[in-house]
Amino acid sequence: MQFLAKMKYPEAKEAAQNPRAVVFVPAGTMEAHGPHLPLDTDRFGAEELSVASGEIIEQAGYSVIIAPAVPYGVCKVAMPFPGTVTLEPETLERVLTDICTSLAAHGFRKLVLLNHHGEAAHNAALGRAASSVHSTTDARVMFAFIGPHRQKSGGRFSLGGEELMLGAHPEFDWHAGEYETALTLSRRPGAVDPQLARGLPPVYVDLHHQWALGAKNFAEVPGGENCYFGDPSAATAETGERVFAERARIIAEKLLVELGAGEE
Repeated sequence: MQFLAKMKYPEAKEAAQNPRAVVFVPAGTMEAHGPHLPLDTDRFGAEELSVASGEIIEQAGYSVIIAPAVPYGVCKVAMPFPGTVTLEPETLERVLTDICTSLAAHGFRKLVLLNHHGEAAHNAALGRAASSVHSTTDARVMFAFIGPHRQKSGGRFSLGGEELMLGAHPEFDWHAGEYETALTLSRRPGAVDPQLARGLPPVYVDLHHQWALGAKNFAEVPGGENCYFGDPSAATAETGERVFAERARIIAEKLLVELGAGEE
């Protein structure tokens, strides 16, 4: 595995000539994640999952390169909370399109946008960027979405892992809840306030229903005044590692199917 930011340009040139090279572009955000998690939780999660799923893909004979994460995204739902930075969807789409088009211009033909943020407008921007690059270059852009919902459409896949969680209602683990808290405890424990997390009461809300009722951001959702949904108090490092490993495995398996289909 190589990291694009650490490579010299001759190394990048050589890597691009490998038809089995796969470049991951992690897509993160700068967004409030409760009072107990850092603002870059999505960026960190996207990077970690890119590396972990990339390691599995390499076992199938691919050569994985991790590009620097895109640290900003569409975060309108968390804008009431200080520190959150949002891009307009068109801005994010253009940035990702330019990044992937640049990589394609150098000869990379297999690109993965790995996302760790569930906002609909954010994901739509990633999808449009992937489609744009696919239609204007010779590169294939695969879009891997990690989130709490079990649904698949348009080549996008979304992962659950609820069965591995300990909280009473993991199906409502939307944002800065058990999983993201557990992931942080597992992968960078110094970035979470465990005492604060253990004292947070569960917030179980159907966000889809709240959006349908007219809520425009987390602060307008009942129980959302602290910008988390789920049960951070149920989080353990062990749960975080188990769910993380399962999600990395599923991402890798689905990407291998996509990669194989593209080589037929």
